Amino acid sequence: MANDTFHAYNLTTNATIVTSVFDVEGDVIAYYRYLWTGLATIIANLFVLALIISDRGLRERLLLYAVLAVGDTLNGCYFGYANFNRLRQIYDGSFYILITKWDCAKKLYSFFQLSGTQFPALIALLISVERVLAVQKPLWFYGNTLRRIPDQSVVILLIL
Repeated sequence: MANDTFHAYNLTTNATIVTSVFDVEGDVIAYYRYLWTGLATIIANLFVLALIISDRGLRERLLLYAVLAVGDTLNGCYFGYANFNRLRQIYDGSFYILITKWDCAKKLYSFFQLSGTQFPALIALLISVERVLAVQKPLWFYGNTLRRIPDQSVVILLIL
């Protein structure tokens, strides 16, 4: 029965918390779902990237969508990697050991979380601006900037 409990030390009450495996069963199911969702996201976005990269016309017209697929792939990496680590920690008993915020921030999945959640939102904003310009100023957009706006947007994103 010793394998059916997890021990964690609570720093605020100076007491050891014993958590049953059955208390975390719902969490484990959710983490598996997130893990598989992350893997499905990675596969789907790699398919989109392969499709866009395979054709020159698509590369020119859908550059921002390709960059969006890269951002969504990073988000899928976050879901997959973070939940894989959570499951690993639950099974080895280290999930409920308290760590500092700084130790948590230094973990690799923090990079995936920050870039995977903010980068696609910024790309979606740039795609929206591009679409508004295409509708509001069609002659100017298609005459002067059809190929330059996506390129300039990607450069701006890399600087940010």
